[in-house]
Amino acid sequence: MIEPPKEYVCIMDLARTGNSIRV
Repeated sequence: MIEPPKEYVCIMDLARTGNSIRV
């Protein structure tokens, strides 16, 4: 199993939790 880059994981986490963390 290939491990995706941290940046990609970060984006996926943001998409899952929503934009609340961004604000």
